Amino acid sequence: MAASPTGLLLTLLIFISCRSTNAATPQATHTFDFRACSKGSNIEDSISTNLNLIATPVNSPDCDGEGVHLDGLTQYLDLTPYSFGGSTSFEVLVSFTAYNYQSHIFDFGDGQFDDNVYLYNYGSSPEIKWYVRQNTESKGEHEATVNFNELGQFSHVVVTASTSGEMKIYKDGVLQGTKTDGWAPRTLMRNYHWLGRAVGSNSKYFYGTLSYISIYNGVVLSDQDCAELYNERNGATLSPTPSPTTPSPTPSPTTPSPTPSPTTYDELTIDAGGGYVNKWFGPVWAVFMLFVCAGFCSCGYYVVRKEINPTDSGLKRMPTIEKAY
Repeated sequence: MAASPTGLLLTLLIFISCRSTNAATPQATHTFDFRACSKGSNIEDSISTNLNLIATPVNSPDCDGEGVHLDGLTQYLDLTPYSFGGSTSFEVLVSFTAYNYQSHIFDFGDGQFDDNVYLYNYGSSPEIKWYVRQNTESKGEHEATVNFNELGQFSHVVVTASTSGEMKIYKDGVLQGTKTDGWAPRTLMRNYHWLGRAVGSNSKYFYGTLSYISIYNGVVLSDQDCAELYNERNGATLSPTPSPTTPSPTPSPTTPSPTPSPTTYDELTIDAGGGYVNKWFGPVWAVFMLFVCAGFCSCGYYVVRKEINPTDSGLKRMPTIEKAY
């Protein structure tokens, strides 16, 4: 039984709705976008306004359309502490000016080596590590790493931690590292939530530019989510200015096509059937038709029974010719 047009239309609408729902990227719990900040001003959480979370710049870092510029010496941002834990994802758009020793892009913790959740470069190298600690135990140091090697270039970085123990790190929408025996953060309110500085005295400050940070509480972003977030990383504030429209070039005047030259044939010519015939085909065909005509004339479809009178023309008497079928 054929499906009705109404049924087909309903099925199509349901399919499109499901595709749209499944394709939606999870919403961040908190986002601090520094690309529209002004020097010395606090930056508010643009998502969860009911918590009144703010990022307070310390020691007057500069701001512009790229984000907040931290000098790697004394400047950082202090976020309002809040409770989080369990499955978690962090997203940052960041550029290193130099690789200071153990410089932290972010560090949320109760103190040095105390329930810290942080992203930093290892030593003075471009190797970026993602750490989660539980309590103060050293065995809580679980990491996934990625190599930057791109000073002055912006990189989109996403890190995830799940309650199953899997930790991942993505760069520019592509998975770079996975640790299967890691930890998710413990759920609690940590004393320090710092951007651009480590919680502790042994690590230096981050030297570079931070465009934004988004935090996803209770969410483990998927590979597809990270790829889509990378494509959307510029957001509304960094949309490129459209190029000016240039008029289309005036078409050149039409010139008549040249008269085709008479077709000439080489020794081998392609016939209608795709095969080849010799240039002597014409003469051979003529001889063949001559023999056919000769045979046809010798086999008439009539009987000649008339005798020629030799006295009429002086010719000899011809015998009677009879042909019959």
